[in-house]
Amino acid sequence: VQGTTVPLVMNALVERNISFFTGRGRVHMERWLRNSGKYFPLLRTILKEEGVPEELVHLSMIESGVNPNARSWARAVGMWQFVKGTGRLYGLRTSYFLDERRDFEKATRAAARHMRDLYEEFGDWYLVLSAYNSGAGRVYSGIRRTGSTDFWEMRRRLPRETRNYAPQFIAVTLISMNPAEYGFTDVDMHPPIAFDTVRVDDGIDLDLLADCASTDVTTLRELNPELLQWCTPPGMKRYVLRIPQGRSATFRAKYAEIPASAKRDWIVHTVRRGETLGGIANRYGLTVDVLRETNRLPAAKRLSVNKQIVIP
Repeated sequence: VQGTTVPLVMNALVERNISFFTGRGRVHMERWLRNSGKYFPLLRTILKEEGVPEELVHLSMIESGVNPNARSWARAVGMWQFVKGTGRLYGLRTSYFLDERRDFEKATRAAARHMRDLYEEFGDWYLVLSAYNSGAGRVYSGIRRTGSTDFWEMRRRLPRETRNYAPQFIAVTLISMNPAEYGFTDVDMHPPIAFDTVRVDDGIDLDLLADCASTDVTTLRELNPELLQWCTPPGMKRYVLRIPQGRSATFRAKYAEIPASAKRDWIVHTVRRGETLGGIANRYGLTVDVLRETNRLPAAKRLSVNKQIVIP
């Protein structure tokens, strides 16, 4: 297929994947196509800015179904399925309050830079896809064992899942580029995601911020999937919060009216052996009820060692 940087060849392996996604796997492909309408316009722009082929946007389909909240059995998280170590290498922070692997903008930039680095290493997009899936070491092992850098020659020496990774990518890309040609004529695509951004200081309750943006917490979480708790990250100045498009002026006016007492700051206490909730409350001059409410702790739950307790 012409017009792409990543070669889209047609062979028996690709045809087998197309047959699956237009047959038994059709329900998955339909869901991915719907989600692509929401995220692909933004993701394509980011990939273009980072200097990698825009068709790599389709990799997010087979990685996560274009779902920023996806989590795998291997603890890979987000639309681009980063594990913590690789995510950290590309600037994605994780904490009790925040997991930027779920941030659809930051994670896409990280994925683009990761694939760009892999291309500088291998010089072949099929090997880049294989290394993205199973790691560069396994790709090098496959090259050594076969004496070939041609993906179609050395793929039999890759892990079982990775052997089909590039053919699967080609298949979903071909279908996504021409859905009607493959029988997907009635997929109701989600509208492109649109938002404004505002700056927020310290840990502020999402209910309060949703009220400032004249929206609800569900919408706020959908726009900011990296937020793991009930508030923005404590101690973080000028956190970039996404709100529904056209609400920034309203937000700033209402945010300015929030009393200082409502803009609570936080610290995090790590539980040591022998500590109780009552002892921790006394140490910080608080009540047990406040700590239970702040940390959503059931009344009968005992504290485990190394558990992190938020202290307002």
